[in-house]
Amino acid sequence: MGRQNIAFLYARVHKPPQINKDVETGEYLFGTVYLDTVRGLREVEDDLKYVKHEFPLVVSREKEQLDKMAEWKENDIVLVKGVITSKAIMKASYCPHCTDENGNHWKNEVKSNLVYITPIFVEKLKSYGEDKTAAREDLVDHREISNQLYVMGRVLKDPKLFTTKKNVQITQYPIALNRKFTIRTDDPSIRTDWPIVKSYGERARDDKLYLQYESDVLIDGFVQARTVTRKMICPHCGKLYEWKDNSMEVAAYDVEYVNGYKSKEQVEAEAQGKSVEELKQMLFETGYKDELEENLQSSDTV
Repeated sequence: MGRQNIAFLYARVHKPPQINKDVETGEYLFGTVYLDTVRGLREVEDDLKYVKHEFPLVVSREKEQLDKMAEWKENDIVLVKGVITSKAIMKASYCPHCTDENGNHWKNEVKSNLVYITPIFVEKLKSYGEDKTAAREDLVDHREISNQLYVMGRVLKDPKLFTTKKNVQITQYPIALNRKFTIRTDDPSIRTDWPIVKSYGERARDDKLYLQYESDVLIDGFVQARTVTRKMICPHCGKLYEWKDNSMEVAAYDVEYVNGYKSKEQVEAEAQGKSVEELKQMLFETGYKDELEENLQSSDTV
């Protein structure tokens, strides 16, 4: 499988960066910042009729970059070139139904996959001070370059298709990205990242029919960051509760099928003689929905 993983962000600083220092030496250790971007004008069939802002997380451990990021202020316009990166972490949620010995809500932790942008290049372009409106207007004027993503990956699970409350069809699937750039501050044994991909409408129906485990895909898209609602059964009291989580994923404008995908003939044979167009129409008319795994469910689902 080839390697391609590059993101370009022309963005507004949403909140000042959080820079962590060594308590003894005062040297920068790592920094995080949420950026405000606007996706391009290209149609993705997700039924949105307004300017859509996305807030990707950027994380750096490079001293030269941290020196620059430390100077960023809210509403600065910045340019970032980077790569999609993932990291296995534990995420905490708190059960509203039970408490610990100190009277605090019971804390539960689950394994999760944090997805963010690791920058290769960062630069401040201009500042708007406290004028958030002007900074956001600048993003809209530059929306064609505000949020761009190009990745080549391997599908890790058969795609799942579901229908939202607004009757929008979405297909999603995890992919493996081979790292094209060495992240010097990361564990050298880590050479792969695992983001989730989402496609919409006609693109979603094609992905559902043609893609399968171990298909190779080339995706032209953008970074999508949102708040999702997850569900958990508390191991302490046994009750179900919901909690809010932040999620970042790859949203596709276009998906090119490279290797390992189903042919038109395979799709039609599996459907016992129905044509591809008939199958896509069936998916559209029936509001077809797979059961998604818990860690892929969101507040979008029915």
